[in-house]
Amino acid sequence: MAAILLNILEPTSDTGYAGSPTVTFRGTVIEPPMKLENVTLYYRWYTSINPLAKTDHYAVNETVLTDPETPFSAQLGVGSHVITFAVSDRPCQTVADMEAIQHGGVTGGSEGDARCVIHVFKANMIAPVEKSTLDKNNGTLIAESPLIWGKAKPGTNPVQFEMNPEYDKVNRLQYRWEFIPIGLSDGRKTVNFIPAGNQYIFERNTTLMAIRYTGPLPDDLNGNYRLILHVEDQKGVLGGHQASIAKCSVISWEA
Repeated sequence: MAAILLNILEPTSDTGYAGSPTVTFRGTVIEPPMKLENVTLYYRWYTSINPLAKTDHYAVNETVLTDPETPFSAQLGVGSHVITFAVSDRPCQTVADMEAIQHGGVTGGSEGDARCVIHVFKANMIAPVEKSTLDKNNGTLIAESPLIWGKAKPGTNPVQFEMNPEYDKVNRLQYRWEFIPIGLSDGRKTVNFIPAGNQYIFERNTTLMAIRYTGPLPDDLNGNYRLILHVEDQKGVLGGHQASIAKCSVISWEA
C-alpha cells in the first residue's frame, strides 16, 4: 500500500465564519508516489458536523473529486467543525470500498500539525419570541445549537441528550443573552447572561438540535428589554453572529 501525503490549502484552521457561510475546500498532494502515476485517485472532504451524513455517504462532497486542487464549496451549519481531507483509489464510500483500499491518505482532524478546525457562529433564537413575557424565577431561553454538542443518552426512550465531551474539546462557541432596557430611564442597566454549557438541556426541535435553558434569570432583570442573542468566540478572537427581538418582558411570577 502506498501512503499518499496530503495538505489542506483551504480552509485555514481556526478560521471563524458568521451566519450560514459557504466554505471553500481545496487541497493538494505532497510528492505523489511515482508508482501511482497511472492510478486514478479519488478525493473527499469530511466535517464532524454533517447533517446529511448516513451509511455509505459520509463525505461532504457526494460527487467524488479526481483533482485535489479543484475548489469544492459547501454551506456549513453552526458549530466547531473538524475538517478531514482524504484520498483513496476507490471511487465510492461503501464499507466494501473502504475495505478494498490499496492506496490512500488522510489529513486534517482535531490534533497535530495538520489540525483543521473551523468555527461557524450562527445565532438562531427560537425562544423567546417577539413580545414574550419571561418569568424571572423560571425563564426559558432556546436557540439552535451545533448538531453534535449534545449526544443521545443510552437507553432513553424518547431520546434524551447530554453534553458530548468529544465536541466540547474543540468547541469555541459561547451563547450570550444580552438584555438591553427599553422604556423610561429608571436606573436599569444592560444585563449579559451566559449560562454554562451544563446548564443547558439539549433537544431536537423539529429538524434542528437546540439548547434550552430553563431556570432563574439574573436578579437585575425587571421590565421591558430588547433581547440580543450573541453566538460568539469564547476566546474573543474570531467574532460572532447575533439575532434579536425588539421587545420582551421579564417579571417575577408569584407561585
